Amino acid sequence: MRNLLFAAAAALALTASGASAASFTGTVSTFGDTTGTGPWNLTSEVNGTFSGVAITATSSTTFSELTDLNAVFQDIAGGAYGGSPRFSVGFVGSSNFLHIALGTSPNFNDSDPTLFTAGWSGTNVIGNNDAGRYDISQFGGSPFTDYAATLAALGGLSISEIDIVVDGGWGANGRQELLACNINVDGASFGSGCAREVDDVPTLPMMAAGMALGFLALRRKRAAA
Repeated sequence: MRNLLFAAAAALALTASGASAASFTGTVSTFGDTTGTGPWNLTSEVNGTFSGVAITATSSTTFSELTDLNAVFQDIAGGAYGGSPRFSVGFVGSSNFLHIALGTSPNFNDSDPTLFTAGWSGTNVIGNNDAGRYDISQFGGSPFTDYAATLAALGGLSISEIDIVVDGGWGANGRQELLACNINVDGASFGSGCAREVDDVPTLPMMAAGMALGFLALRRKRAAA
């Protein structure tokens, strides 16, 4: 009987360890000057306007359970400056936010939109321990700290919302504009992706037309010879 109880307990423990955490779910809204329904166009003008996309959690996830947070985007203008663009994470029962900067540590000043997109679109910021990416000043901590310190301070708090924010158009890089294609949270994807740029659409037909003209010219040259 005792052995049967031990076996049952072991089986129960194995089942529990194999169970996966609940998936993150949420509802999407926008604020500020954001346009679009996903993809979203986020802008910040030189006079200090702002834009953002908010995902309000409908599932229970603590900060320590968050393993992947990234945004797939195309930066149009302004790159990164002054803590923008960033993720802002809210918690249940609190009006304070954790801020997670996008861009290159420690200055987070990426003035080239193409390089900023290439380096940070789709990059997971969770577990990233480089200097200064995390701002926990609203919780009494440092405005310039890392993931380890943030996890120690806020790991047990339940997430109420996750925002992506653009509000640095006042800075040295000037106006900011970012096309947010998808916001990905622990495997859940919010957004519909980004279509190919309009300027790229005629590229293949133009190449084909150019090749046809080239072949025609070569054929005429050979005929004349």
